[in-house]
Amino acid sequence: MTVGRTAAAGSKIPALGYRVAPFAVLHLVHNNKTARKYGSNITPYQKNAKPGLAISQALFICPYNAAGCNFTPAPPTLNIHCMGLDTVDIVLTIEKRLGIALPNHQLEKVITVGDLQNVVWRNITIKEGAKCKSQIVFHRLRKHIISTTCLDKPDFTTGISLNNILPLRRRKLHYAAMQENIQLQLPGLTLTKRWSSFLSAFSIATIFGGLAMSLILINFFNFSKWYLLITGGGMALTHIMSMLLSGKRTNINQDMVSDFIRMVVAINYAVLIMETGTNRKEIDYVVTQVIADVSGIEVQEILPFHKIGDDLGID
Repeated sequence: MTVGRTAAAGSKIPALGYRVAPFAVLHLVHNNKTARKYGSNITPYQKNAKPGLAISQALFICPYNAAGCNFTPAPPTLNIHCMGLDTVDIVLTIEKRLGIALPNHQLEKVITVGDLQNVVWRNITIKEGAKCKSQIVFHRLRKHIISTTCLDKPDFTTGISLNNILPLRRRKLHYAAMQENIQLQLPGLTLTKRWSSFLSAFSIATIFGGLAMSLILINFFNFSKWYLLITGGGMALTHIMSMLLSGKRTNINQDMVSDFIRMVVAINYAVLIMETGTNRKEIDYVVTQVIADVSGIEVQEILPFHKIGDDLGID
């Protein structure tokens, strides 16, 4: 086993707090997103998990020799064969938005957000664009808004609310026309807060209510376990209700013009790159935005030194 440190028999491994006996006790930290093999002669000994650590652990015993047992646990990486669904979603979304393919052998070395940004930048072919993509989107958006509303050119700034500018009546039609006019894909409209709360309450009532009803029938009235399918019926009803409420999706989630423009740039980056090229700062932002979209974490809370698995909790 390869390590950066040699432990003599009976000595203490400072980082782990274990003493090395005739058999060297090695501590392998298992990230729940990756499974790393440290050698064919290691036998897992699943016990004595050390409390206080945030991730799962396992103790391994390997034959001890006179030279000592060298040990350095490798940090968890984005092993392409063991990626969780969220991590796969992040990678695929980045590839789609940027029009690139990220090699597996490079992804396997990714640990932090900064590592992922480096891999993405390494695979960008059109670089160092002189034009600002945010300005391009801003000018296209302003031209459309001024031509379709009573707003004057000086009044359209990055600090105003799109929900206040675009008329609520027939907003879906206005939104579709704006997307066609500026020739860029726009973020989808969402339910207003009132309708979103209604859908959440409906889903809880149908899904969890159905689950409670099925458990009562099975445990207290000896009904068949097939009644657990009531929960599936609740899910189906929630999906149907969501589709019925599609006409109520009139809210622009990225309300401020500045936030809206950043989202449009992130969604259409592959198209904008072909027109203007790109730079490292923009690529880093797109990667961060994708991570935020998939994980639900705020963009400002995602920093380059954060570990994707351990710090951000992304599987």
